[in-house]
Amino acid sequence: MHQELRLCMAEKMESQLKCQLIETESRGWKEYLRDVRGLLQSIDKCTKDVKSIQTKIQLLIEQDTQRKLDDEIQKTREMLAAIHSGHRAMDAW
Repeated sequence: MHQELRLCMAEKMESQLKCQLIETESRGWKEYLRDVRGLLQSIDKCTKDVKSIQTKIQLLIEQDTQRKLDDEIQKTREMLAAIHSGHRAMDAW
């Protein structure tokens, strides 16, 4: 949930940056250059935030994959143990 909130906030920031770019187009060069510097800093921050979110989501996906594989390994071991003890019981007859 936390990552979804961060992603929504990043998308809002992207929209705000687009608005600033649209507003910047109608200004003079000096104002434009000043605004562009601020925009570039905001874009850089937004990019870093999105990369951080992406990394955290990838880690969550991998952790879930590992958990599923651990469950599958455990089930397979239990099945093999049951088969093995079933063979022992048949050998005892």
